[in-house]
Amino acid sequence: MLRFLLLTMIGLGLVWGSPTYADERVAQAGSTTHGYSFTTALTDPTIYVYPSGQAQPGTEAATRFPPASTLTVSVMDAAGKPAAGVPVDFEVPQNSTLQGMIAIDPQQKSTGADGTVQATITPTSSATTGTGDVLVRVDNKTQTVGVALDRSKIGKTP
Repeated sequence: MLRFLLLTMIGLGLVWGSPTYADERVAQAGSTTHGYSFTTALTDPTIYVYPSGQAQPGTEAATRFPPASTLTVSVMDAAGKPAAGVPVDFEVPQNSTLQGMIAIDPQQKSTGADGTVQATITPTSSATTGTGDVLVRVDNKTQTVGVALDRSKIGKTP
């Protein structure tokens, strides 16, 4: 009975003590696996698809019906301050209706000194009308951003 009690205490000590030791070692190594929060902002959730290529930049059509959208991600550290040098990934999920219909440039980029990074979303040549999500991943956290493609208004006056 004493042996059972002793082994149980040792086992519990190892189980309860290991995470603390591991956390201290990760913190000592300067890991960035936790503590970040981030927000996303899309200049326009609807991107217009031009059947005969893209609208000329600066034209009325391009202003009224934007052929691209800029996705801005702002990353903050645990103290709420801008976090520089944090990698941000952008992707279209495999099961999304937008798969193959939009391009994201760049697909990965690190935040600047102000804690922000931007990616441009444009329709591909095979784009039609549809909606779906873009995944934004910072560290182990993921957010979805809704995007819509529309070609119905191109060439028509509202």
